[in-house]
Amino acid sequence: MRLLGEKKKLDRDMARSRAKRRVALIGGVFCFIFGIAGFLEELNGGLLESLDDFIFLAIGIIIIILFLIYRNTFTNRDLNRFLNVTTLLLVLGLVFKLLAIGALEARDLSALGDDYPSVILILLVIIYRFL
Repeated sequence: MRLLGEKKKLDRDMARSRAKRRVALIGGVFCFIFGIAGFLEELNGGLLESLDDFIFLAIGIIIIILFLIYRNTFTNRDLNRFLNVTTLLLVLGLVFKLLAIGALEARDLSALGDDYPSVILILLVIIYRFL
């Protein structure tokens, strides 16, 4: 009886980790989309203005590649490793985006168009990781 309850708990934990893995992939896709859109838009503005978008684009690509590498994992250890790495990458991207909002793009209101939605969406993905 007790063994059956532990198996159900492990199955539930595994299903939760897989759901979080899918949400991390969505976060990576958001990073990719916002990164490429912002990078192409601000490419004419200079390298410094498009640096945060380029970093966001690179983070999105890395998360998508990691998802493809870990897509067939069936252990909690590998899933947690993937989730920890993607969460760290998303936090890094969020820090760069917040620095860009505060320091680089605060002067130009038209450059802030993609920054606020990307910050909100990435914050939601990071928060979901810890729920």
